[in-house]
Amino acid sequence: MLRYKLTAFLAIVLLMVFPTSVILAEEEEQKTRIGNAEIHDDISSNDAIRYTLHSLPIPAEGTAYESWLVSDDAKTFLSTGVISVAADGSASLSFNSASTGYTGIDLLQNFATAIITSETVPDDDTSSPGTVLYMHQVPADGLIHIRHLAGKSPTGETGVFRNLVTQLDLAITSAHAAKNATTLAEMQGHAQDVINIIEGSSGANYKAGTVNGDGYGILNYAADRSIATTASEAVPGDPYITGTSTLVKIDAKNTEDWATLARDIAITNIIAEDELVIAQIFVGPGAGTLISNLEAARDGFDSNKNSSIEAVAGEGGAKQAIRDTQLMASFRLASVTSGGISPSSINPVLRYDGSGLPITGGIPITNLLPITLLLAIISLSIGTIALRVSRKNRA
Repeated sequence: MLRYKLTAFLAIVLLMVFPTSVILAEEEEQKTRIGNAEIHDDISSNDAIRYTLHSLPIPAEGTAYESWLVSDDAKTFLSTGVISVAADGSASLSFNSASTGYTGIDLLQNFATAIITSETVPDDDTSSPGTVLYMHQVPADGLIHIRHLAGKSPTGETGVFRNLVTQLDLAITSAHAAKNATTLAEMQGHAQDVINIIEGSSGANYKAGTVNGDGYGILNYAADRSIATTASEAVPGDPYITGTSTLVKIDAKNTEDWATLARDIAITNIIAEDELVIAQIFVGPGAGTLISNLEAARDGFDSNKNSSIEAVAGEGGAKQAIRDTQLMASFRLASVTSGGISPSSINPVLRYDGSGLPITGGIPITNLLPITLLLAIISLSIGTIALRVSRKNRA
């Protein structure tokens, strides 16, 4: 009897402790967080980062704060600049094409950790960081999928949303070629090119023409927003990645909707049209035309005229999907334990191969949560059944 009660008790404890530990870890991080660092595009893909900080103590005399990015293997450190702290503890810093040390490297693809260190002034070794005071490492389980969208795939191909924008650029070029056409046949040929680029070679309306796109199609790239869901499910204990993934999916769904409208206009109002003048109206530019829908799919559309294109239905497009994917990988900088650590003690992130399996082994604690819950439920069920059988036998 005691054994069965103990089994049930342990199952209940497992169910309670692990979700609570994740919540407590997030609350503890909030208490020690001093701001965010967000990667964005400047003149190249993921080539810039912006720090927005608060509650920073004024550095001790003869010292300064310096920001760094750390490679996946924790062996390469890129200085992104010295941080100047205001009297109220706030600070902001941008590292971009105008900054010392800028090379155009893809920061999302090559770095998984951000740190802020304490450096002596003058610094006798500008190539390596001092004591690490604040840091954040993006969970590898989610990062591989974030990179797949806005950086590169696990096997090295260009990221999904980067290809999406490239194909939209190509479709818009073909749409403008249709606008400049002088005959109906020429216009309809360019409209067919747009359809090919939107649907891909497997599309129901695909007919090989002058410009066919990469064969995969805008609609398929937009549908691959499901990778954002995969990222959030990989780190269920990270509410920031999980929450921001929703924004990414809204942007990409808008892109899909606008591209679908553009395709339908090309089929119904241009290719099926007998009059050049009427077809020209539907090519655009102008509201509800081929060109305007494609441009909205790529650039988004400020539907509420508030000077901001947001991740809401009818606003965010493919470029905003990239922006919000980058936000999924924001560095939420927080104090390290024990008041400071050596850069050499930073752990590498787990690397993944094309199948998505860890190469170096190990499972992050957040990924243990679903497994633990399942084991707890099984243990509870076994304990309950055993207890009932025991009671029945005694009866």
